[in-house]
Amino acid sequence: MGHSAVTTRIGVSLGDPAGIGPEVVWKALAGRQPDPRITWSIYGPAPFAQSVALSLDPNSEWFDGWKFRLSNGTKGELISVRPDLSITSDLIGRSSALTGTVLYESARLAIKDALEGKIAAVAAAPHTELSVNQAGIKFSGYPSLLKKTVGLSSEVILLLIGGHLKVAHVTLHQSLTSVISQLTQEQIIFAVRTVDKYFGDGGYPGARFALCGLNPHAGEDGLFGSEDETITKPAAQHLVDMGINLDGPISADSLFHRSDYDCIVALYHDQGHIPVKTIAPRSCIAISVGAPIIFGTVAHGSALDIAGNNQADPSAMSLLFDHCVKFVKQST
Repeated sequence: MGHSAVTTRIGVSLGDPAGIGPEVVWKALAGRQPDPRITWSIYGPAPFAQSVALSLDPNSEWFDGWKFRLSNGTKGELISVRPDLSITSDLIGRSSALTGTVLYESARLAIKDALEGKIAAVAAAPHTELSVNQAGIKFSGYPSLLKKTVGLSSEVILLLIGGHLKVAHVTLHQSLTSVISQLTQEQIIFAVRTVDKYFGDGGYPGARFALCGLNPHAGEDGLFGSEDETITKPAAQHLVDMGINLDGPISADSLFHRSDYDCIVALYHDQGHIPVKTIAPRSCIAISVGAPIIFGTVAHGSALDIAGNNQADPSAMSLLFDHCVKFVKQST
């Protein structure tokens, strides 16, 4: 007698309901090859989410409350968040405290459910930071929310994926002045070890890393600043001594075109974001590494200017779903 396959449930936070999040989520799900082993839990304002789904896929089936089957066979359910807050048409395409509250609570509930093992991963649609802050909630992006909700004392490392590139970031949302004055060997070592473990847990041990230099030409042996001599070079040597497969520091201007590294380590936000978003402006994703759950989002914004017009490109959301499904399967 055969055994039925175990079903894995992946959570999806709809992001800002006033933006393109709901649209790209449903488009990405409708464009997938259905997998009977995967079901989807969609966190957000249920009546509004259903209305968007029906406008994009009128042949989708809905039953037993908020359960659905799209016309391509993809199955799941809506997890209703803040049913007391109604998403009306006048809210679409602009920032507001109401939509900020809904997007924040949707992501937070999905994270909590992942911690409790109810879902295997969280894929979050784009947020609008202004809307969340208008609601009186201090918010600088999903990594900070993830860290706060999980209760991490250490930093979450952002891994940006797009085109042929996977780029880990040692620092993220801080000024260049503070990066230069505060960067330490320990930060670099922690970031690389954290991402190396993430790859290993996902079935890719022994990843090959390249570390960017901080200064032009990685300092040119101290000619263009001492930071690479005193910080990045010793950190790189320490990582190699620990058994990490890493080269560097390497001048960043000669690194990002290469495809012979599994992961490039950028020292600050723009050093990593600019090349990835140049290569894959509509199809790059951001994975938060170092938390006890799998969490990722798209690397583009909520595009309030085209919200509700059926113009959004779901490529990045599709890539994020692929990453979550693949990583969950590899790590189980």
